[in-house]
Amino acid sequence: MLAVAEVCGLEFGRRHTGKALRRLKHVAAIADPEIEQAVQRSVITLWDDTSVRETLFDTVIGWCENPATTSVAYRAFSALAAKTDHDQITPTLLARGDQAGFTPSAADLATGWSVLLSPQGSKEAEQLVLATVHQWLDVALRQHQLQDDVLSLLRNAVNHPEEPGVISPRERLRHYLFTWLEASDGTDTTERNDIYLRLSKLFDGDFSRRLTGDDSAGGTDHVA
Repeated sequence: MLAVAEVCGLEFGRRHTGKALRRLKHVAAIADPEIEQAVQRSVITLWDDTSVRETLFDTVIGWCENPATTSVAYRAFSALAAKTDHDQITPTLLARGDQAGFTPSAADLATGWSVLLSPQGSKEAEQLVLATVHQWLDVALRQHQLQDDVLSLLRNAVNHPEEPGVISPRERLRHYLFTWLEASDGTDTTERNDIYLRLSKLFDGDFSRRLTGDDSAGGTDHVA
């Protein structure tokens, strides 16, 4: 099965993307770190073919929604979330316009981020998520036209009931948000603090509504 996952990231995957996607779906549920890494590499390779991006992304989100494939979903979505557009700054998943070819829905992005912000089994994985959160917050800071989109999808990614006894995705995201705030070089402290306060207020509002059982307005607060 490792060979099946690996070949999808080679010339076979580039030439026969449909077959490669079907094979990746077949091996995605196998809990093996080497296979998961091979699937991740194949996803990165296939993403370069803009004609299959929508199908590939739908496949990855399907993994995110399936408890049996969340491990490989984490690797695949984290790889896509970190990829940048032609400007080497904007995440490809946030790219807009004709050059993107495909624009993921906000709901699907939130689903992927929910998996990404779930507890990870290693410090290396935690650092990867931290770096990706910082990357997307940097985009929110520097590209105002994307700020509402970024804050909204991060907010929605952690707006769900918590699991007792573990650090919740919301608190994990709070930690990453705080480290991003503290990483300011002093030239953008005010702008970072504005984003920190806006997102924190959204977290608090969602949590308060869950505690009081008032879900009628849940998720309806404007980001701005």
